[in-house]
Amino acid sequence: MPTLRSPYATIEIRILAKQGSGYPVEITLNDEQEFPPGLLDPDFLPWTPSASAIDDGQRLFGWLFADPRLLAAWAEALGQHPQRRIRLRIDADA
Repeated sequence: MPTLRSPYATIEIRILAKQGSGYPVEITLNDEQEFPPGLLDPDFLPWTPSASAIDDGQRLFGWLFADPRLLAAWAEALGQHPQRRIRLRIDADA
C-alpha cells in the first residue's frame, strides 16, 4: 500500500541563542532539505508591538528575512510547495 503524503510542506525555522553578532537561524523543509543558515540582527530587540497586527507582521517578517540567505531559503521553499505549514522554534536561550 503506498504511503500517503501530506498536501502540506513543513517549513521549520529555528532561532538559536545569540552568538557573536546575531542570532543564528536554520531553515529546514520537510525534515529533509536544509538551507544555508542565516543570522538575525540583535539590534531589532527589544521589540514592542504596535496597534496594527499587519504592520507588526510585516516588520517581523522583514527582520526575520533581512539576511539574503534566509530570504532565498524562504523563496525556494515557497516555490517548491503551494501549501505550507510553518513551525517556529525559538531556543530558550534566545
